[in-house]
Amino acid sequence: MLSFRVLGHPETKAGMRAVGTAAGPRLIGTGGKGLRGWQDAVAAGALEARTAAGWPVIEDPVGVELAFQYLMVATRPKWWRALGYVPRGTGDDLDKLIRAVFDGLQAGGAVRDDRQVAYLLARKDEVADGWEGVEVRLRPLPIMRRGAA
Repeated sequence: MLSFRVLGHPETKAGMRAVGTAAGPRLIGTGGKGLRGWQDAVAAGALEARTAAGWPVIEDPVGVELAFQYLMVATRPKWWRALGYVPRGTGDDLDKLIRAVFDGLQAGGAVRDDRQVAYLLARKDEVADGWEGVEVRLRPLPIMRRGAA
């Protein structure tokens, strides 16, 4: 398993939108202001973890677990803060956060293509104290023939 953390405020990657230009319509990606920096940080984390572990670029199907962590806002009730962490049901869309991380994993050479992801588990939490960012876990998935033990 390849595991690493990327510290910083997670950014989202939205879809594409058409922009009219003199040469005709052009598609551009939409995302937060810090999207490029966030994807670069994920790519750097993936490359560093992969190099330290001596892992090659994963070519087979892969399972990915992502745990996004945000610092709890001061307006949360005291009893929430006393719990230490709670699921985050507000803020950025989870699917858009995932897209940004997947692009970073591909750029960092952890996977050849993000289409290899065959299993995904992702969550968003708020914590009263700690770090902000994402914890990433990758593991190649076994490929077995039917009927094999």
